[in-house]
Amino acid sequence: MNVATANRPADECQESKTIDVARFDDIMTLESRRAFVKIDVEGEAERCLAGMENFFAKNKGVVQIEVSDCEPGVPAIMERYGWKLLRVIHLDHQFGKD
Repeated sequence: MNVATANRPADECQESKTIDVARFDDIMTLESRRAFVKIDVEGEAERCLAGMENFFAKNKGVVQIEVSDCEPGVPAIMERYGWKLLRVIHLDHQFGKD
């Protein structure tokens, strides 16, 4: 996984690290909660959201996701989960569900 920030060209940040990953839905079981979630996973938001389907289906609140240019499917994924796009501030997309 490349840990370069979304704002820098990849050739400016060549450091990479290997990390263990797990699906959010496999390690957290939250239901009927109002939550605030911040997702900043450096170009992996679409894959991250795929592991949070149950969380998004069973909870409400606000989600802020940093969306890079290589992730155009994020708003459609969140809409499928029932979350509405509230605003976009630079790369940060904020979604809500009541």
